[in-house]
Amino acid sequence: MNLLYIAHPYEGKKENAEAVQKIVEALAEWEHPLLAEKRPEDTVHIYAAGEILEMQALDVAQAVPVSPIHQFGFMYDSVPYAVGLQKCLALLNACDVLLLCGDWRNSKGCMAEFAYAMAKGKPILFEHEGDCYELL
Repeated sequence: MNLLYIAHPYEGKKENAEAVQKIVEALAEWEHPLLAEKRPEDTVHIYAAGEILEMQALDVAQAVPVSPIHQFGFMYDSVPYAVGLQKCLALLNACDVLLLCGDWRNSKGCMAEFAYAMAKGKPILFEHEGDCYELL
C-alpha cells in the first residue's frame, strides 16, 4: 500500500488544515476529482521521471494519506520555517507518491515539496490531472 503525501498550502491557517481533511475524506469516499466517475480498475495520470504514467484509481483510494499539516502544523509558529520544511521533506522522502492540492503553485512550501519530488524522481499526482501536462 502506498503512502500518499498530501501537499497543500498552509500558512498556519485552520481553514487550510480543514481543506486537507476534506481531501482525505473525498479520496476515501471516491468523491475526489481524481476518482470521481472512475471505477477501481480505471487509471489516473501520474507524473514521474519526465513521463506521464498511469496508476490505478484503487491504489489512490487505498493509499495511506500523510498530511504534513496535521503532523507538524502545531509547530508552525514555534520553529523556524526552514526547520519545519526540513521535517516536511523528510516525511515526503518516506512517502511513495506526492499529491499536490489547492493553490500549490503560490505556496513556498508546496513548491519546495514539488521541487524535492522532481529531484528525487518521486511520482507526483495533481489534484487536477491536466496540471501534469504543463510539465512536458
